[in-house]
Amino acid sequence: AHSTDRWIVQKYVEDPLLVDGHKFDIRQWVLVSDWNPVTVWLYQECYLRFALSKWSTDNFEDRLAHLCNNSVQKDDAGFEEKKDESMWEADTFRAWLQANGHASVWEEKIAPRMKAVSVWAMSCAQDVLSNRKESCELFGYDFVLDSHFNVWLLEVNSSPDMAATTPVTEKLCHTCLY
Repeated sequence: AHSTDRWIVQKYVEDPLLVDGHKFDIRQWVLVSDWNPVTVWLYQECYLRFALSKWSTDNFEDRLAHLCNNSVQKDDAGFEEKKDESMWEADTFRAWLQANGHASVWEEKIAPRMKAVSVWAMSCAQDVLSNRKESCELFGYDFVLDSHFNVWLLEVNSSPDMAATTPVTEKLCHTCLY
């Protein structure tokens, strides 16, 4: 029998890497230029999106502490005043890693794993997505790191938001698209 039920399997990362007590995720743009064979390109720059409330396991209902994207964070009463600090370019994060004694973890662990997971995810989906020759599609991958710098894929967004809502996205969206 064929079931039309759809399921989401999800695991909450209980020990996310925090920056000054704040959870973050990493948005990586991924371009698929062909599905057969799967041809995946990662944009040269990614960026971090921070939760504006401090992370805590005391209240899982606090969306501002547990969800990092701007569509959630904009509900914070002080978002307009804080939005410039709600995102970092990857270079800022790499400098933070270096200042905290983890200079090589980006190149040796985080970036290679993000790339591998990006390819694996598209390979898994290639049979259910339509293959339009001579076209391409941009996806927004969201990753989170745990306290041991393990990379976890949160979600893959088709047609990711490319709005310039902060100085970081203003710079990166423009350079990605033009």
